[in-house]
Amino acid sequence: MSPLVYQLKGKSQDEAQSLLNDYFGELKTTGNISAFIQGIASSQKFLKTHMGFLAPLSEALEKVADDELLVEEFVEKWCQLDEKLWLESLNALQKLAQVWWKSELWKHELEADYKDAKDAFNALLDNHRDALEDLNSSRFDKWGIDPCSHLMSKAAFELQGNEEEHDAESRIQQLSPIGSKGINQLRSELFVAALRVNEAMIKLNAAEHHDTFKLLPQLINGKYQSHENTPNHETLWGLLFLLYPVMSTSLSSVESQFRLMQKKATIGLAMFDEAGQSVNYHVVGLLQRCKQAMVVGDPIQLEPVVPVQGEIDRGIASDFIAISNKDGETLWGDCFLVSESSAQLLADRAGPIKALIGQRQVGLPLLVHRRCTDPMFSIANSIAYDNKMVIATTPYKWKSVSSGWFNVVESKDSIKRQRYNNHTEADSAFELVRYLVEHQPDMAKGGIYLITPFTHMKNELQNNWKSLYKQPSNKQWMQQSAQLGGKEGGEVSDFTKDNIGTVHTFQGKEASVVIFCLAASKARGTTGGIKWVNSKPNLINVAVTRAKHHLFIVGNYEDWCHEACSSQLIRDGMRIYNSMDEIRANTPLLLEEHLLNTVNIPEACVDPSCSNFSNVW
Repeated sequence: MSPLVYQLKGKSQDEAQSLLNDYFGELKTTGNISAFIQGIASSQKFLKTHMGFLAPLSEALEKVADDELLVEEFVEKWCQLDEKLWLESLNALQKLAQVWWKSELWKHELEADYKDAKDAFNALLDNHRDALEDLNSSRFDKWGIDPCSHLMSKAAFELQGNEEEHDAESRIQQLSPIGSKGINQLRSELFVAALRVNEAMIKLNAAEHHDTFKLLPQLINGKYQSHENTPNHETLWGLLFLLYPVMSTSLSSVESQFRLMQKKATIGLAMFDEAGQSVNYHVVGLLQRCKQAMVVGDPIQLEPVVPVQGEIDRGIASDFIAISNKDGETLWGDCFLVSESSAQLLADRAGPIKALIGQRQVGLPLLVHRRCTDPMFSIANSIAYDNKMVIATTPYKWKSVSSGWFNVVESKDSIKRQRYNNHTEADSAFELVRYLVEHQPDMAKGGIYLITPFTHMKNELQNNWKSLYKQPSNKQWMQQSAQLGGKEGGEVSDFTKDNIGTVHTFQGKEASVVIFCLAASKARGTTGGIKWVNSKPNLINVAVTRAKHHLFIVGNYEDWCHEACSSQLIRDGMRIYNSMDEIRANTPLLLEEHLLNTVNIPEACVDPSCSNFSNVW
């Protein structure tokens, strides 16, 4: 009860009401009200001056225990006392807590809680063992398992009826092995019971470790003064992980944060997220400290930023491992080059389960996509995943103009700022933003991102946004834009850093609408940028999949449409727009209706190598 008394200090009666509801509600739920009443009775000889409050409190709690009085009613009447009586009641509670602490009644209660928590956990653990035995013996009915839909039979992996192979793969990928309601409920109950054991153990032993707790901040920041030759401090780390079973950190912080953990395999499990962006050797320190590792990432999204040039990397590596030095030759050390791999690629090679996506060998692939609708899903699936992905995204329910390519063509004479500072595309992009905010609120309400491959174009967009806000006629729609995507208090100034940026700054984020500004063109002499963006599918894959519902490409279509990846940015269900008037004139339709429409590719941009007769002979 001491934490409750501490929390009530300085609180008004209105503020205290929720605390008291939580505390006595928990006593009621766990059946401990009788123990609370008994505790008052056994301590009354030390509390004679406070029994004027504690005796009526006990009587009221008996009514709560017998369901004659609701906890909420009990607390409400208590909190309606005048100020003098309210302070007296708090003083009585404080004295009661002190008596219980000195008499160690709390310890008996915590020991009982710990025993109850362990018993409940062990009972559920027995249920879990029974469930495993039932499943291994094919006794599925008890747990609501369907052998086919829960992938518990060989037949589940075979073609069903007239099913095509692609449809069978899609069905299997979206099923949940052993994922019935009964089994999931058992897992959840076991997890919650384990947390309760953990909590009860901490409370029971808190006094013993009170002084040790003070050392934990120094341990975490690496400032604890160690007298061990090989710093490890297993007791301290064990206590920290008891309090926080799951901790997060960044790879750049591992060296300082775990400096005082030098023993191998001290951490049970380390999970690496966005490992496709992680430099391969950055994970070594944490890998050495863990017993098991789970590496999660996508090597076809953004790659690691490596400051070492490839030639220097190869020169250093050749002194230690076998590196190929001839075209067409591959040696075992090539995959460990810092400039050519990531943590994810090394984990894929080391894992026991492997799959092929196109010509790439990967680890255990997660093929079910749940972020984007079409056309973004189909674009990414085509350019990056060899059409192996399976869509499980629910189509949006509002009518919208079609996603598409806003074809912006500049003449050399109209170019004001050179290279990637494409002011014409920036103007077009913000004209599109304004139209969506003012005339297509359903499309815009989930937020709008303006993304570009190039830093100079990002700066151009941000400067353009700031200039537009200086004009009174733009203030309303720009303020609305800043508050989309659940940002009710968003400021216009926040939009520049939160909604405008390069592809690299948006990995892991998502919005309803993405406007992808390409910036490069032949007229600007930046065809090298076009080649760079298309050199690998990674960058376009990330840009496109930031859009959950709607995608607009802004750039010169003729200049980009013949390249390997950017040629895939337009497909059925999309349109090529040559002006804002064409976008305004587009009839809003449901997604299913848009996907029935064939894309209007200009004849000059059709790849002559593609033919309806290419597969005849």
